[in-house]
Amino acid sequence: MDYLSVSSYHYDAFPVIEVSGELDFETREQLGKRLHKVISTHNPAHVIVHLNGLEFCDDAGLAVLVAANRQAGQRSGGLRLVSRKPSFTRLLEAKGLSDSLPLYKSLAQAADQPAAE
Repeated sequence: MDYLSVSSYHYDAFPVIEVSGELDFETREQLGKRLHKVISTHNPAHVIVHLNGLEFCDDAGLAVLVAANRQAGQRSGGLRLVSRKPSFTRLLEAKGLSDSLPLYKSLAQAADQPAAE
């Protein structure tokens, strides 16, 4: 059975969405709704998505992140992904998303980066 846990909090001035479990076709809507809500209430919408607890992510899960990044971009922001998992780094690179979805090793590193112009 697929499961996904999504929680939110603030780190410095950033809203953080923490994700654990499996992000796939069955669970994508849960994350998509939370991201939409957070992005809609922040302008600029710079949102950190903490993925260290993510055990699995497929194309449907990546599509949620891409769509949320696009939505945040419309509000002068963007997603900042946090993951120390080499498998997630390889997934982003294999799908050609490593440039559009910046990946950081820690919350502090993601929060410390200036906004992209």
